[in-house]
Amino acid sequence: ILVDETQVIKISAGTFTMGCTPEQGKECYPSEKPSQKVHLTKDFYLMKTEVTQTLYQDVMGKNPSSFKEGNRPVEQVSWHDAVLFANTLSQMEGKTICYHINGENVQ
Repeated sequence: ILVDETQVIKISAGTFTMGCTPEQGKECYPSEKPSQKVHLTKDFYLMKTEVTQTLYQDVMGKNPSSFKEGNRPVEQVSWHDAVLFANTLSQMEGKTICYHINGENVQ
């Protein structure tokens, strides 16, 4: 096991409002509007901290970071690299993958 339960937070399925809510008044950025209801159909796990270079290396077999040090967050990864990492870690941990990757298309 590469990640134990103390390193993740369970996000339960349910509905929430994403974006600026009326309670926030004028303290919102334009990119936060309009707010919208989001429905999560399945639970998922979110890591409590950034992915370390050591964990990324253990999962992906490489460390693309410029500022190398095992406990620092991994950097120099694209969004596509991040979803591939998430899927690979999920598979290694015996969990269901979140993303379906077909070339550059990710769902």
